[in-house]
Amino acid sequence: MTQAFKASGKAIFEIRDGVAIDRITGGAKRGAKYDLEVLTRGEFDTGITIRNFERWQLGLIGLIFRDMTQGQLRLGFAKSRGLGRFKVEVKSFILSYYNKKPSDFTGISTLCTDEQVSSYGFFKEDISKSARLSSFQKNGLRYDYDITSSWEDILEPGVNDLTAFIETNNWPDTIDNYLK
Repeated sequence: MTQAFKASGKAIFEIRDGVAIDRITGGAKRGAKYDLEVLTRGEFDTGITIRNFERWQLGLIGLIFRDMTQGQLRLGFAKSRGLGRFKVEVKSFILSYYNKKPSDFTGISTLCTDEQVSSYGFFKEDISKSARLSSFQKNGLRYDYDITSSWEDILEPGVNDLTAFIETNNWPDTIDNYLK
């Protein structure tokens, strides 16, 4: 739980009854009552770090963040019964590039040579569609771009690349190749 929530609010847990359903009869299964502990109010902080990203991958993350900020996704058990609702607030979104200072949002494929793109199997970004990055903060070899207030607009070219990636790759064969 966040420190602010601990100081100002109190997490609320409830115990709810549940009964297992007999899959053959569709009725309640005998002797299969259970209790379910549900968090009905709380607040949590977390962070995500993604290294060596391709632009289409951040496009996918952007779509997921968008749905989470709108409360469209659910997590955990009994989602069809109304549980698992949550919302996300993106408090900080920093794009970092090491030893490169791009003026547009790019992924690793535009930072590599054509030979590296080919040997690693990176997806070639559509550089005609780009989003300008504003001012950066230099931290040693790292250039940090704070896109917290504009992450949806900045990641839009990544969403376009995601669409092109899906259209030009054989799914799910591509996923199986990533898992090898």
